Amino acid sequence: VIGKKNVWSLVATEHKDSPMADLDWSEMEGLFCQQQVSSIVASSSSALSSGCAGDTDRRRREPVEIVLLDGKRSLNVNIFLKQFRSSNENIIQLIKEGAHDDIGAEKLRGLLKILPEIDELEMLKGFDGDKSKLGNAEKFFLQLIEVP
Repeated sequence: VIGKKNVWSLVATEHKDSPMADLDWSEMEGLFCQQQVSSIVASSSSALSSGCAGDTDRRRREPVEIVLLDGKRSLNVNIFLKQFRSSNENIIQLIKEGAHDDIGAEKLRGLLKILPEIDELEMLKGFDGDKSKLGNAEKFFLQLIEVP
């Protein structure tokens, strides 16, 4: 409340001459703000959007990885895949062979938990872009879909 005595007016009067009052807040925001990256679903030609005023070259670059899945979902799948300490192709080969002894019961239960949902299957099947630019979780799901 302007003109009335409150906590904020007391702080403002006490720290009026402090060095914090002279900070260039726009410069601080430019140094410490987080870049916002947009997920590209169908077209990889869109530019990255940035929440900060900064380097224009960053906005023009295409994303290195195309992410179709939700961030948390992708993270969970990637954590599961790291347990194998093997490539996606080797994991898929173990699944095709039905090598349950090599995979283990705990990892099989984990695989059941991360299996793609119906909407994720449709999204992955409908993707017509460059599959080599997809994230690791998306690539694994695409390979898993092809298993009979």
